[in-house]
Amino acid sequence: MDTQASEAVPALIRCLDDDSHRVVRTVLDALGAIGGDGDELTSRIGRFLVESRPEWDQPLHERPNWPPRDQVRANAATALARLRNGVSTVENELIQALDDPCGYVGLLATDALQHMESSTAQQAVLDLVMAQRWDPSLGEGRPY
Repeated sequence: MDTQASEAVPALIRCLDDDSHRVVRTVLDALGAIGGDGDELTSRIGRFLVESRPEWDQPLHERPNWPPRDQVRANAATALARLRNGVSTVENELIQALDDPCGYVGLLATDALQHMESSTAQQAVLDLVMAQRWDPSLGEGRPY
C-alpha cells in the first residue's frame, strides 16, 4: 500500500475508536503499512501501547494465552516501528512499553526506539539490553 493509500488515513484513524479489538488491530496494521507523517497519527497509535479496556483482557477461545490487549499493543508497536518518522511524539509510551508483560510488545517497542535520535530513547534500549544480558540457563552447575 505504502503512501499510495494515504487518502484513507483519516478514515482509518477514525476507525481506531471502534469497540472491536479486531477492527483496531487491523487498522493499526494498515496504518503502519501506509505510513504518513503527523503527530496525530503517531499519538493515536501510541495511545494503544498504554490503553487498556476490560474486554481486551478476556482470553480468546482461539488463542487463550494471547489476549486481545497483547495483540493490540503488539500491533501498535509494530506500526510505530514501521513508521519511524515522527514517532518521537510517543517516545515516553514506547519506553513504558519496554516493561509490558507481553515480551513481544517490548521487543517491538525496542525496534521503534532504536531508530530515534533521542539520547533518552537510545539509553532506554541500552538499559533494556543490559538488564537482560544474563543467560537465565546459567546456574550452579553451569557458571559460564
